[in-house]
Amino acid sequence: MRSSRIPLLVLAHLGVGGAFASCASQGPVVEAEVIPIGSVTPTSTTTEGPFILGHEPGPVGSTLAPISSAASSAAASSRPSPSGMTSFRPPPRPVLSIGRPPPPSRPPPTPRGNVRVIKGRPLVVEGVTYVAPHAALGDDETAALVRAAHDEHASIAAFARTVCELMALGAPLALVHETQAALADEIRHTEMTLALLERAGRPLRIAALEAATLPLRRDVADFFRDVLRGGAVGETLAAADADERREHARDPELAAYYATIADDEARHAALAYKTLRWLLDAHPTLAATLTEERARLNADEHLLTAPLFDAIAP
Repeated sequence: MRSSRIPLLVLAHLGVGGAFASCASQGPVVEAEVIPIGSVTPTSTTTEGPFILGHEPGPVGSTLAPISSAASSAAASSRPSPSGMTSFRPPPRPVLSIGRPPPPSRPPPTPRGNVRVIKGRPLVVEGVTYVAPHAALGDDETAALVRAAHDEHASIAAFARTVCELMALGAPLALVHETQAALADEIRHTEMTLALLERAGRPLRIAALEAATLPLRRDVADFFRDVLRGGAVGETLAAADADERREHARDPELAAYYATIADDEARHAALAYKTLRWLLDAHPTLAATLTEERARLNADEHLLTAPLFDAIAP
């Protein structure tokens, strides 16, 4: 991964120096509105099981079906834009060319392999990362957007569960509120990605994500690791990846999409560092866990995150 402006953007969102004041004082915060997702009746089914990183999918009766182009366009045009958030309303005409639809016969789904840290805030339960079931894809821009739609969708559940865990740990309400706002961002990101796919002639309905209701755990060290890996590191990597895709995007709408994702994920990364800072203040013994986790980072991860971890060091 080449050098990125993202660490500076994350530090700007942290406001270094007064970065953690809101968590301590529970001062004023910006209101965020959750955009409702319109329900669509599935038209076909698949027998693929939950898509779990590092695990073979198992059979379940989940749905994965295309949605009506007209219905989706109408729903997108009628949705209100959240206050203070970037509005993304792609035109209904199919002007975006990001790849051809795949042939009718797709290869069987395969896991993406065991990975220690992935881009974005994944849904992780007991060390296993989940996304909604979907078929294996190629490496073109369309496939990247299909993967992104499922990853953003899973992040909704990840942030929802984080809200509950923060409350169980007695976190300041300002921190809970920022996490809820990030959840709203992930809903918006999912809708944005699905809108791009529809414009490209690849309308998609994301299957049920049953792992969203798996039992919550766990001791504070496990929660700390999750926030560090998926939030601090994962969101920083996601922002850097989106920023690089923005630079290489030929379509203006695609470039605008990636610019929005890069800025939002950088803000989510800053939120993760704030959360880690609060956890370190509340549980000083986690300093050893922070040292262990930083030692596990590879060169690219360390390059992007070193100044950010230094900013929250005890």
